[in-house]
Amino acid sequence: MIEQPNTGPVAGWRHRAAYGYTASLPRRGWAWEFLRRDGAYRRAWAHASAAVAVETPLPNLTVMSARSDLREMAHWGLFFR
Repeated sequence: MIEQPNTGPVAGWRHRAAYGYTASLPRRGWAWEFLRRDGAYRRAWAHASAAVAVETPLPNLTVMSARSDLREMAHWGLFFR
């Protein structure tokens, strides 16, 4: 479910066939679907992504670690510690 914000099927968002997976999304999944399309979020992520390490230690776990202070991402509920 988690993908880096500047990648993925955003360009095809108008195609109904691209949304079959949404029938089983939990609230968290729906939140991500809206967040990843938000222009302000995408701009903030583009700026912050250079200071972020993304790891996937387990198939359903993505860990994103900031190498510097990313207060602008806290607004989006990310990098809160």
